[in-house]
Amino acid sequence: MLKIRPRYIVLLGIITALTGWWVQAVSVDPQRPSQSLYRVRLQAAQTGWTPDLYGRAGDLLNQMGDLRGATAHWQAAYMDDPHRARRLAEAFITLQDWERAANVLRDMLTADDGDQFAHFHLGMIVAASNPLQAADHLQRVASPPVRYGAAQAVLAALEDEADANGASDGVRVGWALLQSDQPALAERAFRHAAAWDAGDSVALAYTALARGMQGKDGDASMQAALMQSPQSATVHYVHGLYLQQIGADTASRDAFARAIQLNPQEDRFYAALAAVYTRLGLLEDAAYWLEHAGTIP
Repeated sequence: MLKIRPRYIVLLGIITALTGWWVQAVSVDPQRPSQSLYRVRLQAAQTGWTPDLYGRAGDLLNQMGDLRGATAHWQAAYMDDPHRARRLAEAFITLQDWERAANVLRDMLTADDGDQFAHFHLGMIVAASNPLQAADHLQRVASPPVRYGAAQAVLAALEDEADANGASDGVRVGWALLQSDQPALAERAFRHAAAWDAGDSVALAYTALARGMQGKDGDASMQAALMQSPQSATVHYVHGLYLQQIGADTASRDAFARAIQLNPQEDRFYAALAAVYTRLGLLEDAAYWLEHAGTIP
């Protein structure tokens, strides 16, 4: 049996104590997140994970660009920290992990039923799938002005039972979200509408537009919409908006012209075509189409 001399045992104890002190005393260096994360994990290995250590590790992973990894740590630390709960909800929204975001937002409301942030974002997330619940949340949003305006726009879409253009409920909600600078949630709403009604080619077209506004590829959804409803003026109009979004102005001009051909009574088609001609520098053509838009009753 190996025998350790007493003086080595004492020395080992001193080293262990110093190591424990160093780990406990270490502070997070924002300039060296990798080293700081190593130290946090080393401390956790010695003392066990605590909400504070989980939170610090998540903050460092977020600083290193690993938002997904950060959320895994923040989830273990947010229940007793409203600030961290909000950061976790924002992270899931950024990742478009809607179910987890909704769960965190519900926990926030359990802790504080007057949380405006939680009511707003939860209302926006469930707007397409649960209109009644969404309305209940959005009606409680009073500030700030930008958030209030977006909530009111979606509420109006939820309460509008008749649409002059024949758009489905999901498309109306999606359009309101799009107009409120929420393209990711708009895509979710349009997809929900398309899944609910397989024949809703307009929802497919708007799905493509919402994806384009996020820098995503929407070609598959747009082509599916065009194949499904080649004679739909609205689909061609949204096709024009999508092409415009991705910088294909000449092609968008043709799409708007096709929409006018299919439905010459829709003034927004003329206005969209005039806007394209303006961007192309063809001002006389733009004025011509704007004049036509003004003659439609």
